[in-house]
Order: sequence, then structure tokens, then C-alpha cells
Amino acid sequence: MSRRAGARIPRARRATIEAVSENRCGYCLTAEKYCGARLETEHLKPRARHGDSSEANLWLCLSIVQWSQGRTDTRDRSGDR
Repeated sequence: MSRRAGARIPRARRATIEAVSENRCGYCLTAEKYCGARLETEHLKPRARHGDSSEANLWLCLSIVQWSQGRTDTRDRSGDR
């Protein structure tokens, strides 16, 4: 997730996403406790393409996996699940 203004996810929503995902990266399924870094919250449908910050549009990911997947663009990944 980018750190631009307005991109913050409420703590309660993040906690729900962590519980549902069992604190695993949505791409590689690595548990946060094994990766040595906090998982980032990512929008499946990017905000740049009018994606919202609902629980259904968010998942967790390792930043290194996110960038290796070419996630710097604004593609709609809502079908990637």
C-alpha cells in the first residue's frame, strides 16, 4: 500500500483483515511471524481506479512480493483472489 495522504486503513479494519487472512500474505501465503516485517495492506482494486477501502477490497501482502508482482501500476486485481 502506498503511504500517500488518505491511504490509511482504520485499525479495526486492519485487525479484521489480519484475522481473516491468519496474518498471511495474500500472494505467497507466508505468515507475518516468519517474514521479519509487518505485512502491508493492499487494495485489490486500486484507489486510483476508484477502489474503496472496504474489507472485501483489501488484503495483506509482503512488500517485496507486492513489488516483484509489478504492483506499482493501477491494474485491477480484484479477480486475482
